Amino acid sequence: MIALAACSGSDDSAGTTTTISGLAEAPLGVVAQLELDKPFLFVATELVFPSAHAEITGLQPVGGAAVELIRIDDEGNQVGDVLASTVTSITGNYNLALPTGVSLAGNLIVRITGNSGTSMSAMVVEQAVNINPISQYVLDKFVDDENLVLGDLALNEVVTLQDKVEAFDLTATADLSSMLAQLDAEVGDLVDTEIAVLASTPDDGTAVAALAGTWNSIEFGMGMH
Repeated sequence: MIALAACSGSDDSAGTTTTISGLAEAPLGVVAQLELDKPFLFVATELVFPSAHAEITGLQPVGGAAVELIRIDDEGNQVGDVLASTVTSITGNYNLALPTGVSLAGNLIVRITGNSGTSMSAMVVEQAVNINPISQYVLDKFVDDENLVLGDLALNEVVTLQDKVEAFDLTATADLSSMLAQLDAEVGDLVDTEIAVLASTPDDGTAVAALAGTWNSIEFGMGMH
C-alpha cells in the first residue's frame, strides 16, 4: 500500500494542473449587467439558497457570469483568443484550470462579462483571484502606467499592492465607475507611488516593502477618521 501510494503521488505531481479560483463581486447596480440570462432552475435554486453577502460593504456576488481567461498587451487590449472559460456559480464562485504552458503573469487576465457587454477583470498573479472593483482598479492603474511591461511584473509585488488596497474599509456605490472613482480618491496617490517604484525596480522583491510605513500612516489616519 505504501509503494502504491508513493507511485500515485509521483504520478499526480507530474500531471498537476494549476487551477485559479475566486469570487466575483460587484456593486448591486452592476450585478444584473454582468449576469447572463439565467435558466429557471438557476433562479429557483438562488431563491432557496440566496447568495452570500460580500465582505466589502455593499458588494454582491455575481452569479451566472461568463468567466474568460485572456492575455492582454500593455495597453489593456486582448491578445489572441480566449484561453479558457467557465461560468460563476449562484454564489459568484468560479474555478478555472490554466491551459498547459500558461503560467501566472501580470498580463494574464480573468474577466467576467454579462449579456449587456459590461465587464470586470482581475490580474492572474496568484491562484486565488477575486474579481471585483478593487481588482479592476488595480489592473487599470498598472495599464495606465506607460513605463510598465505587464508581463515582467514581479507577481509577489502585485499581490502585495492589491492586498493593501483591499485592506481599506470601503462602501460600495451604486455603479462601477463611481466606485472606481471612490477608490482613486482614497488610495490613488499611494498606488501611483508604489507602481512608480515597481516600474523602476521591477524585479526587486523589497520595492513595495520600502513604502510600508507610508501605507501604515494612511491606514492609521483613515482608522481615526
